Formats: sequence, structure tokens, C-alpha cells
Amino acid sequence: MKLVIDRSKWLRGEGDMQSRLIRPSDGKMCCLGFYGLALGVSRDAMLDRSTPAQAMRKGGDQFPPWTEAVQGLDEVNVCARLMSENDTVELSAAERERRITELFALRGVEVVFVDGPEAS
Repeated sequence: MKLVIDRSKWLRGEGDMQSRLIRPSDGKMCCLGFYGLALGVSRDAMLDRSTPAQAMRKGGDQFPPWTEAVQGLDEVNVCARLMSENDTVELSAAERERRITELFALRGVEVVFVDGPEAS
């Protein structure tokens, strides 16, 4: 699967308290929000939700099982690591993109970052 993340709509680097799959105030999405849309999860299921597991409880059952468990930030938990790398304020843009690309690749997802909606 190829996942396109539009930097102009990407919510990242603001800390985990501000992050949402889709933030209602401006429509920005974390990396897992983009992933959810690519999988066919409704915007409604993801709106103002912090994790795929929360979206799943609201009808977002297109998320794969590996996105359910987010407890702990160990090497095995790709979903938790994606959330952490997406939200941390301590990474450069290039390093954040590299880490997110590597983590999604562990689940067979190729990530492409673009600038602007016309590219996505």
C-alpha cells in the first residue's frame, strides 16, 4: 500500500495533547489519520479521536489489528511508536519523516510526503 501524507494538512510536532487523527479545529491529521483515510475509515469515526482504537469504537473498523494496541512505547508496538514520532516536539522535519517512513514500512506501507493538496 502507498500512503500519501500532505504536509500542508499534516498535524505533527505539537505534542501528544494536541494531536488527533483529525483535529476538528483545522482539519489537520496525524500520520495515522492519513492512513485511516487511505484505508477507507470515515472522517466521522476519526474526528477528534487520539488513537485508531478510539476510532474503531466509533465505526472505524478498517484499521488493521496492529493499530489497536498502543500501550507502551516498546520496539514491538509500531502504532505507539508512530504516534510518538509524529507528535514529539524534539525532531527535525527530515528526521520525523524518516522515522515515520521506516515504521510504516514495517507494516508493508510505503509513505510518500507531498507539499500541497494538488499533490495528494
